Amino acid sequence: MSLFFRPDFVLLMIPGRSSRSAAMEGRDEQAVTNFKGFLRIESITHQGPKGSYHQAIAFLKKLLDDEIGLTITEREYVAGKPVLIATWAGEEPSLPSLLLNSHYDVVPAVQR
Repeated sequence: MSLFFRPDFVLLMIPGRSSRSAAMEGRDEQAVTNFKGFLRIESITHQGPKGSYHQAIAFLKKLLDDEIGLTITEREYVAGKPVLIATWAGEEPSLPSLLLNSHYDVVPAVQR
């Protein structure tokens, strides 16, 4: 979606699938590839500190720091269970912050 704005004129353009650029298609494919790569990491909750938490953190650090350029901080409040904090600084420091919170471990399905 694109929005062009002038005080006397507003134009809203919502492109259909066919008008997507090759660059956008490439970004979509890269996002899917990154997601698949992350899903392959076995970060199962019951494995505790012996699990692949550090492998998951390394994957995210590379993606968020090297490819996107976010500021990365790693903390370990519980031994063997690292926490990753990625900061994307805005251009207007007087505006409020936004926190997005997630987890990277999974609980396996149990067959009964």
